[in-house]
Amino acid sequence: MLNSKIFESKNQSHCSRMNIDKKKFSNLFNKIFYMKKEFPNQQAENDEGNREYKWKLLPRFYSNINLKENKLASQMKYRLYEGNGKALYLIGVTDDGKSIGLPEDEIYSSLKFIRNVAKIIETNIDKIRLYNNKNSFYIATIRLSNENILQIKKY
Repeated sequence: MLNSKIFESKNQSHCSRMNIDKKKFSNLFNKIFYMKKEFPNQQAENDEGNREYKWKLLPRFYSNINLKENKLASQMKYRLYEGNGKALYLIGVTDDGKSIGLPEDEIYSSLKFIRNVAKIIETNIDKIRLYNNKNSFYIATIRLSNENILQIKKY
């Protein structure tokens, strides 16, 4: 595994290359681990369980961003409930499990969207792994947790 200084320099280079405002993404970038391997295809998504596949989440394609965020927040709660307070999101993966990936700007936009949805339901983003797939396309795995879901499940 790489040390934090390497991650830090990687994060800074990604920010400057993409003209990203580091202050907006600082909490998000601190949790990204860059993996030097391709992400394999997965089994088709299961409607039950704590894993969710999203090919892309780009706000510019939604006519009502608040509605989309709230729908995803409800879905995220379900995945957390299914995983006893833990969920895994795979961005750049289609529902049938194909690891297609996204260009760099779209993967970061999708990560930002997930961060916004997680804030709505007060869920933690524990770790993000970013895989550089074929043709400079990226796939992200996002580990989420929410201890409040466990409280709901007890009742």
